[in-house]
Amino acid sequence: MRSIFLHAKLEFMASSSEKRKGYWDEKEEEEEESLSSKRGGAGGVKPKGEEPRSVDSQGLAKKIQEATALLEQTHQLYLLYFNGIEKRPPAEKVIQLDAKALELQKLATQGVSHKFKVTQYIQHFNSLKELWARKLREKEHR
Repeated sequence: MRSIFLHAKLEFMASSSEKRKGYWDEKEEEEEESLSSKRGGAGGVKPKGEEPRSVDSQGLAKKIQEATALLEQTHQLYLLYFNGIEKRPPAEKVIQLDAKALELQKLATQGVSHKFKVTQYIQHFNSLKELWARKLREKEHR
């Protein structure tokens, strides 16, 4: 009985890995086509609205530092709001933080350390966001 389940699970894993492999193969083909079209027809000019995918390590470190500073500032503003000093929660700052997090996720990071720092920042932001949401719910129920 157990071997039947194991066999079914292995078949499912094999079929899902084939699906993923096909998906990634399609993505690679699309990237190759887009690269060849950029080189050939447009003379190497990037289409409008497309941001660079990679950034140098100093630029990425600076972006992470700016995002962390904005996160700390927003956290301080939320603390002031929860203690009754501020009248409104800093919702516009949270929107800015969401944009920064998306920007950092989209940037291609060259090194493992930068990937780690971006992931660490995003996890810290998400945990603070959950904390703020919980405290806002508590404040509404009082």
